[in-house]
Amino acid sequence: MGYRGGPSPDPTKDIAAQVNGVLADIVQKGIVAPQVGSSWLAAGINFTSFEMVNSFALLTVMFGTRLEIALLGLSRVVLPPGTGGSSGIPAVAFAELAIKASYVEGTGLIAIQGQLTDNSYVLAKACHLTGGFAFYFWFSGEHEGDFVITLGDIITTIPRLRTTRRCPASASTGK
Repeated sequence: MGYRGGPSPDPTKDIAAQVNGVLADIVQKGIVAPQVGSSWLAAGINFTSFEMVNSFALLTVMFGTRLEIALLGLSRVVLPPGTGGSSGIPAVAFAELAIKASYVEGTGLIAIQGQLTDNSYVLAKACHLTGGFAFYFWFSGEHEGDFVITLGDIITTIPRLRTTRRCPASASTGK
C-alpha cells in the first residue's frame, strides 16, 4: 500500500493503465464525482530554491459552476546540504513543510496554511521538529476585512477562540 493506504504504483506495469484504474476507482466510490458543467485543470512543477530547498507544487483550478483554486506544495531541506539519505552522512536537521492555499468563489476567503510533517527533525530522527502557520483573509461577506495570522496553535494560546469556527487550526510549535 502507498502513503496512508493509497495504491502504490508498480513501475513494471503500464503507468497509464494504473492511473486510469485509480481514477475509475475514485469516481466509482464517489470520492471524485463528475459534475455537469464543471471542468478542472491541474499543473505541477518540481523546483529547487537556493540550491538547498527541494519543492513540488501542484496548482488545481475548477471552473464551470463555481471557481475553486488550490495550491498544494511540499518543500524539503536537509542541513547541511548533501547529507542524509544515500550519502551515508547523517543530517543535522531535516525539515519538510506541507503547504495548502485555497480560494473558493462565494466564500470571500483566501486561506493559506502550512505545517511541518512528521518527517521533520533536528539532530536525530527521534527529536521531532513541529509547527505550523496559517493566514486567512476575508475580502467580502460578513467578515470582510478580517484576517488571522497564526504561528503555532492559536486555539490553545487564546482559549476564547476555541468557539470561533473561522479561526484556522495549525500545529503547535516545538512540541
